[in-house]
Amino acid sequence: MSPAFNNSLQVMIPKVLNEIRFFSHYAHHVAISDSCGEMLRDVYQIPTKRVHVIVNGVNEEDFIQDLGLGQEFRSKIGVPENASLVLGVAGRLVKDKGHPLLYEAFSKLITKHPRVYLIVAGSGPWMHRYKELGPQVIVLGSMNPLELRAFYNAIDIFVNPTLRPQGLDLTLMEAMMTGKPVMASRFPSIKGTIVVDVNTVSCFRLTPNRCTRRWSWSWRKAQRGCHREEGLAGICSFYVYSPEDGTSL
Repeated sequence: MSPAFNNSLQVMIPKVLNEIRFFSHYAHHVAISDSCGEMLRDVYQIPTKRVHVIVNGVNEEDFIQDLGLGQEFRSKIGVPENASLVLGVAGRLVKDKGHPLLYEAFSKLITKHPRVYLIVAGSGPWMHRYKELGPQVIVLGSMNPLELRAFYNAIDIFVNPTLRPQGLDLTLMEAMMTGKPVMASRFPSIKGTIVVDVNTVSCFRLTPNRCTRRWSWSWRKAQRGCHREEGLAGICSFYVYSPEDGTSL
């Protein structure tokens, strides 16, 4: 056991025990997703009759597909017209959200594909690290719902590389509501959120090399003339579970 892991256990175990002790003060528990409900029942041993799932959500009017808005936003923030692939990530820019993984993967990708771009919406410690990668990474900071609608419509693929389970990640829902494929970590809460059809992407175990290979494949598809409107199905089919290509998190 590494010293770092041992230290994290010393911090987390007392915290979890305190949470369990506090649970007895509640008559009912509301979970924001099925996976959260399962956690309360199976891990914290809360009686089933006291656990209620009320699924979280986002405003349908805030996030709609608008390709014209996306093109305008690209021009506004400086994405060139000849960009071959535009990736996007949104949320808190902290380690637990998987930004070390995304940083490493994208830094490898741009050495081979100079016309691939990453748009980063959000704030946190990793803002400054992303800026180190140069003009192919555009860091926007925190955004309101109207600005986020334009952000989602401007990207080709939304990336959520979180390193820990989520309750119910709203960014995935926002991206799907604007018609975008998504690339996400393989956690129960996320697998339950993703809708698998021709316009979305299933989730899998993310590693830097795996991300780079998939993005390179998407770039090659774009080079063959498969644009956003006509190429989502092909991109998505490639992202469904692929256990054969490398070690996993």
